[in-house]
Amino acid sequence: MCPRDTSHTASSRDEDHTYAEVPRGTDNRGGAVNIGPREQRKRLIMGVTTLAMSVGIAIGLIYSGIDWWWRLGLFFPFWMAALGLFQALEET
Repeated sequence: MCPRDTSHTASSRDEDHTYAEVPRGTDNRGGAVNIGPREQRKRLIMGVTTLAMSVGIAIGLIYSGIDWWWRLGLFFPFWMAALGLFQALEET
């Protein structure tokens, strides 16, 4: 067996181990964070508002008896809502 080096104290042992700091502009998962909290909140509000508006219009179109192909026009608002929500939640 090798003799253990007991010359290190608890404090010197901690100084031997350096912890890498997370670089600014990245998250702890290793991905890049492109937006700050203010922009993240703006995109979340935009996504929720657009989603609510789209659902309301879709319900109105369904109950009014208008042909189904008019509902295809809601693709763009639903897509914008999804983009806003995903960007806010994923911080990109």
